[in-house]
Parts: sequence; structure tokens; C-alpha cells
Amino acid sequence: RWGARHLVVAEQRETHRLRIEVVERVLDPRGQRTGMRAGEVLQVATSDAERAAGVLEAGLMTVAAFVALAVSAVSLLAIDVQLGLAVLVGVPVLVAGLQLLSPRLTRRAADAQAAAGETTALATDLVRGVRALRGIGARASAADAYRASSRTALRASLRAATTGGAYEGLTAAVSGLFLAAVAGLAG
Repeated sequence: RWGARHLVVAEQRETHRLRIEVVERVLDPRGQRTGMRAGEVLQVATSDAERAAGVLEAGLMTVAAFVALAVSAVSLLAIDVQLGLAVLVGVPVLVAGLQLLSPRLTRRAADAQAAAGETTALATDLVRGVRALRGIGARASAADAYRASSRTALRASLRAATTGGAYEGLTAAVSGLFLAAVAGLAG
């Protein structure tokens, strides 16, 4: 509990620090050289800052998982060699098998981020030019363009969320089956 509290604080501080750094670069008088519009840069920066700070959590969880695996394996080897070996071999195979799905998750998340960035950039451009759009009578056309971009972003986000949910469900199911197999082997 104490460690989790410190992890959350560290993660939030790192996310904030990264966002501030990105905003400083976006607002730099020399400009930005990304080729992206300001709204797109801010959207990407926000989601990237959260993901980058999440590396802290991932690193600590990985260490905790290895420690738990080592303690469990040693305990099980002391109790029953066959059971300990099953865990020592089964867990890495299980993790490696689930990692085969990672490229698909990454691709879907990148697609969702790109679509959200485009929609945010379009919204920023439309807000900046709302008077001009009114003046030339193009508000309806601009609203249609935003609506289409928003729907595309929504579809991409839903695909990413569906894939992520399926991955989490598969992970829980496979872990449960492995646990049941170990329990069955234990008798």
C-alpha cells in the first residue's frame, strides 16, 4: 500500500513534468519542427506523457512479478519438484505466448492516437477560423468535416479498446486455466 502510493505520486509527477516540457517546446518562439499542427502535438503529447510515465509502473510490476515467480518456484520446488518445474516452465511460456499479441495492440493504439490527434488539430483550426467560416458560409461544411473526423477517431479508439479488452480477457482466462492446471497437478 505504501509502495503503491509512492508509485502513483511518482507517475503523476513524471506525467506532469513531461507535459510541461512538451508545452514549453510547443510555445518556444523558434517554433516546432514536427510537421504537425499545434492541436495534434498537444493531443499526442498528452497521451504519450501518460504512456511514458506508465513505464515506471511497468518496470516495478515486472520486478515484483519476477520476485513473486522466484519465491513461488522455490517454495513449490521445496514442496514438490514436479509442481515447481511446471511453474518455472509454464509461466515464461504463458508470458511469451501473450506477448505475440503486443504488436497488434501497439498498432491499434497508435492508430487511435493518430486519429484523435487529427480530430483535435481540426477542432483547433476550426475554432481559430470560426469567423472566417461564418463569413464565407462554410460552417455546415466545417461541422461535417469535424463530425467525420470525430467518427473516425471514435472508431479507432473503439478498435483499440476492444483489442485491449480482448487481450486483458485472454490474459485472465489463460492465467486462470494455468492456475487450474497447477492446482490439478498438485492434486
